[in-house]
Amino acid sequence: TLETRSGNHFGLEVLSDSSCEQCPRYGKARVLGTRSKYTEVIRWPTVLVLHLKRWAWTPTGLRKIQHPIAFATKLSLPDTSPYCLRSVIVHAGDAGAGHYVSYVRAQNDRCFFCNDNDTPLEVPTETVLRAQAYLLFYEKTPHAGDVRASSTLRPTPPEVPARSAAASSSACAQTNA
Repeated sequence: TLETRSGNHFGLEVLSDSSCEQCPRYGKARVLGTRSKYTEVIRWPTVLVLHLKRWAWTPTGLRKIQHPIAFATKLSLPDTSPYCLRSVIVHAGDAGAGHYVSYVRAQNDRCFFCNDNDTPLEVPTETVLRAQAYLLFYEKTPHAGDVRASSTLRPTPPEVPARSAAASSSACAQTNA
């Protein structure tokens, strides 16, 4: 899941048998031995943007990575309040060509499929969660008493006319594994 992948990104990582990128000029890469790195977040942002790797270079060129990555409407990370899914960007097409589309969750928790060829289409949350995400946008949920992080201080966007009467439920209230 996304939480497992992101959780593994932070903290201490031991880099065994690391090599120097500049050393090939001396004949071959020189192994420097074991090193370590530590990754931490000093202050979590209000809006967290996660870029998922969807491209890989192969001997024949660029290819699109198609395997699904599970993500949820709520994202829990260490040392911060949870984040709520706001938008998903998807690349439709192959590595050489395609089109970017998005799924957006409005303030009223209704989800919409958006592209520049048509008007927004209301879709169920389950459709959003099955998307092959390229970018994920999460908004931090406010701490109790934290007025600065409250979404009620932001103006609510005007209602977007829906093209379907799909049933909608609170996207952040659901538990997704």
